[in-house]
Parts: sequence; C-alpha cells; structure tokens
Amino acid sequence: MSQRQTNVVGFRPPDEEYHRMKASYDCHCRLDLDPPHQVDEFFGAMGMPDDAGTEVSMGDAVRDWEGFGMAGLEIEVDKLPSDVKIIRFINWWG
Repeated sequence: MSQRQTNVVGFRPPDEEYHRMKASYDCHCRLDLDPPHQVDEFFGAMGMPDDAGTEVSMGDAVRDWEGFGMAGLEIEVDKLPSDVKIIRFINWWG
C-alpha cells in the first residue's frame, strides 16, 4: 500500500531577479542547453520557473500535527516570511 506524503512550499511573487533568471532559463532551453547551476538553484527543487514566483523556505512555520486519529501539517502564519504570498500544498504517493 502506498503512503501519501505532503510538503508545503511558499512563494514570493516574481521580481526583477526572477525575470532575469527566467530569461536565462528560457534562452538556454531554446538553445537545447542545460541552464547554469545558479539558475537551477534559484528556481528551487524543480529547477525550473514557476508562475507562482520564487520558492521560499517556510522554516519553522510548518510543523507536523497529529491528533484525534488524524495527521497532517499546520502552518503558524506569524512565522511565515513576510514576502510569501502563495502557499502550495504538494501531495504525492510513494
């Protein structure tokens, strides 16, 4: 039986640096070249631009929660980085 895994990722809106990195990413892809490591790293775990913006570490704002025969994640909103505007919950089964 597979088990569901959940992750929470925050994003800050695209800014000037995001647009520069995306332009580099797009240029390399058009030329069928791998983007530089710096560009991959900038775009986070997926290594590619996301329309939501730049991935931001959620730090200790996210923690596991268990109770009443259930389990999940909870977010302490006061601990979120101030530039986070989108919170994405990602589920996968493995």
